Amino acid sequence: ALKDAEGLDRRTAPYQADPWVGTVRFFDLVRSREQRTAGNSLRNPEEAALVVNLLGYLFALFSKNGELNGQVAVLTPYKQQKSELVRAIRHAYGELAVRDSEDPRNSKSPNQRHPQQQGGGAQAIEAEGASGGRVRGVDVMTVDSCQGQERDIILFSCVRASERGIGFVSDVRRMNVGLTRARH
Repeated sequence: ALKDAEGLDRRTAPYQADPWVGTVRFFDLVRSREQRTAGNSLRNPEEAALVVNLLGYLFALFSKNGELNGQVAVLTPYKQQKSELVRAIRHAYGELAVRDSEDPRNSKSPNQRHPQQQGGGAQAIEAEGASGGRVRGVDVMTVDSCQGQERDIILFSCVRASERGIGFVSDVRRMNVGLTRARH
């Protein structure tokens, strides 16, 4: 059985008091179905659309001055879902919405990186500066590439769930990584 860590009730992040966010929230997309791609990986566009909407909600309410830039990650067990998520997030919020999570320079906290490390110039400064509620600096990663990292907020895109199980994430080790990457 899952148990809350000691002191969890004393955490003060503002989004934790929000009824749509809280400390852990599950969304059941009843009409959502995974799609198998040519490479035999899976994607779920409806689930990606939900992630896009959740990011917009989080950043609009809790990142007026860029507080969440670089502190939110979206995890998924499937490479094609990662591609779907990056495409959908960038389509909705622009190129700066997603950081290149495969770039090892981005594993540092945003305050530890120098703007030139992200490509330099005004775009890097804007990505790390006040975002005015705009979605900025989200890491989109596969579960396997996220091991050893954490962010303040994690959105986990399972891609599939049915009466037969949840496929790839039925591996307890991978599910553990997915559920334990959030600081708060």
